[in-house]
Amino acid sequence: MIDTVVRTPAYALGTAEAVTLLGTDGKAGLTRAEATARNVHNGLNVLPTGRPTSALGRFFRQFKDPLVYVLLASAAVTLSLGQLVDSSVIFAVVLLNAVVGLLQESRAEHALAALAGMVATEVRVVRDGVPVRLRAEELAVGDLVLLRAGDKVAADSLLLSAQELQIDESALTGEAAPVTKVPGALPRATALADRRNTAHAGTVVTRGEGTAVVVAIGAATELGLINQLMTATGVPVTPLTRKLAGFSRRLSVGIVALAGVLFGIGLLRGYRAGEMFTAAVTMAVGAIPEGLPAAVSIVLAIGVVRMARRGAIVRRLPSVETLGSTTVVCTDKTGTLTTNRMTVTTVVAGGRTHEWTGGDPLPPALRECLLIGVLCNEAQPAGGTTAATGDPTETALLTAAGEAGLDVGAERSARPRVDVLPFESGRNLMATVHRTADGRLAGYLKGAPEKVLALCHDQLREDGTAEPLAAGQRETAEALARRGLRVLAFATFTPAREAAFPAGTPPDGLTLVGFQAMHDPPRPAAVAAVAACRGAGIAVTADDALAGVDVFARVSPEQKLRLVTLLQERGNVVAMTGDGVNDAPALRKADIGVAMGRSGTEVAKEAADMVLANDDFARRDVLRTFLRTDDDVQSDVDHTVFDEALHANRNNVRASVEHGVVLLTGRLEYEADVATAERMTRAVAGVVDVRNRMDFVWTGQGAHSTATTSQPR
Repeated sequence: MIDTVVRTPAYALGTAEAVTLLGTDGKAGLTRAEATARNVHNGLNVLPTGRPTSALGRFFRQFKDPLVYVLLASAAVTLSLGQLVDSSVIFAVVLLNAVVGLLQESRAEHALAALAGMVATEVRVVRDGVPVRLRAEELAVGDLVLLRAGDKVAADSLLLSAQELQIDESALTGEAAPVTKVPGALPRATALADRRNTAHAGTVVTRGEGTAVVVAIGAATELGLINQLMTATGVPVTPLTRKLAGFSRRLSVGIVALAGVLFGIGLLRGYRAGEMFTAAVTMAVGAIPEGLPAAVSIVLAIGVVRMARRGAIVRRLPSVETLGSTTVVCTDKTGTLTTNRMTVTTVVAGGRTHEWTGGDPLPPALRECLLIGVLCNEAQPAGGTTAATGDPTETALLTAAGEAGLDVGAERSARPRVDVLPFESGRNLMATVHRTADGRLAGYLKGAPEKVLALCHDQLREDGTAEPLAAGQRETAEALARRGLRVLAFATFTPAREAAFPAGTPPDGLTLVGFQAMHDPPRPAAVAAVAACRGAGIAVTADDALAGVDVFARVSPEQKLRLVTLLQERGNVVAMTGDGVNDAPALRKADIGVAMGRSGTEVAKEAADMVLANDDFARRDVLRTFLRTDDDVQSDVDHTVFDEALHANRNNVRASVEHGVVLLTGRLEYEADVATAERMTRAVAGVVDVRNRMDFVWTGQGAHSTATTSQPR
């Protein structure tokens, strides 16, 4: 039964067919006895986790270094020769190196545990026809789950019904905007981000409500499949470790060869074999730079402390140097280079455009436009330490009004809502009716510009008086949209009665008030961060040169992993930043993975080498610390070991950096002709999944730049 569902993707099934195949009831759900039996047979709804490494295991892991092996061998030889002081010093150096590494890893793990703050997830389920609350781990395939705004989806489910249901899937797909969900079978070839009839584990309901049947739990979910992909991805060796390993091999061969030559010359000159053996061993031990591991560890530890003060938690000591050797930075845009918060940037009201900064004096038309955004809105305002909750677009409207000086709570209290026409994807608008303080009825409407404009006869002047609707309003909205902004239109009407929408249809004869345009803005330090990368010799294209920019479109977790692998195979040192579950495999594969501490998922943080507690990768002081630590480590190596080959290798790395490329990923509205898109698609040999809406932004031009693709909307 369940095997049939696995062979036929759940999203390709009709609701009735899925319920039958799963052996459940579309209204009463599973019985308690059946759910228990399925839990026993299929296991609990949890992701498989590896056994945590003990403190002793982490301690012995510090000795897995070729140079440490050489030092231990030399300590053993000196001990066998009775040189207790020399052997004790070498053993002390190795032990100190291990203790420093262990303390740093333990400190980072404790910081991550405190940052995560374990929170148990509960779900609402129908069992035996009765709604009950259960722990998420108790869910079984075939369970009937109830979804509403604010719920975290605990298992992959197929929707049976949905009322204005929207789900934030950004952690899983990278899509910033919530997805409107509707029941109904989809084609087998439907991509994950386009499966409108499913709710996936790890996503969050932002609006509406619905009923769904569980089709996969634990490791069988999309979240679980990504977790398996991450687990199967090996952790790469850092550039510093590779350099030291190569140096250790060359040094060991050189010392052994030199000792052999010395031993042979001594024999040829008539010295006894025992004496020459002792002399050769003494020379070999003296040639070993036993202070190098301690010096490198101390410099790395200092770098760790520097970054910890700036909110960067390093989980593995050698990783502190890696970003200083980076030639390619792959960074998720949403939440990393941007604030991950929709923000109103432009308001057009009364025929005047306001580039929004908040706090400006409010003409009547502008105030009315912001007021509609407050009243015709389902989001809840922020209070105290609690952030605004609801759809990101609607919370952005509340924030804009609050910054302009409107008291959201007071305005809503003064104009209580008496009727509402809720948003539906088919009509793309929402309308409300309110009772004003003087007893009059006032109607407000917001929605897609083309839908709202079709209902308007008049428009509001800047002084608040009405005039006939002018031509060119549609062009105004389209001009804002071409700037990559999400645009909403706002209008008013005078309802004849409280129940203004008896047929579920919006009124006509509206008065257009204006438009509000928003986007997810870049972090203030993002530009400075790109400048810091340029200062390190890493090329970055500016956003005013988008005509020459290549675009990665809707990259899946597997494609991100493949992209990182291809860049590494071309000789690049790759850094990857991200916060979602979909970023985890690439974070683990990259030479250094950097996860976000606040908004990042636990899977992403577990895969990363470094965690940014404040989610701000675009901080110049953190980048400066990365680069400074690299210089400090190299300086110690150069001064501890006089090895021209190693120094030449450092120069090669620097040259590679100077001709490198920075890859900045994220959401961008970008257009290219079909011929260009097809040519770029062939160039990347199938790495990119071409879609109409772009998710990943720009690569710089340089020796390592890669062709990517977009398609016109």
